[in-house]
Amino acid sequence: MGTNPVTLRITGPEGDRSAVDLRLRIFSGQEPSYLRHGGILPYVVHRTLTWS
Repeated sequence: MGTNPVTLRITGPEGDRSAVDLRLRIFSGQEPSYLRHGGILPYVVHRTLTWS
């Protein structure tokens, strides 16, 4: 599917902040759905609850 630029923003316990530029690689058409739900497990839980 391709490589997408993203920025990871990190806030430490003392409030210090930093940012890192990353390349997000998506290999299938399903992976954006996993990312929108916060991962595969939250996606599966959401789908299971909405199918009932």
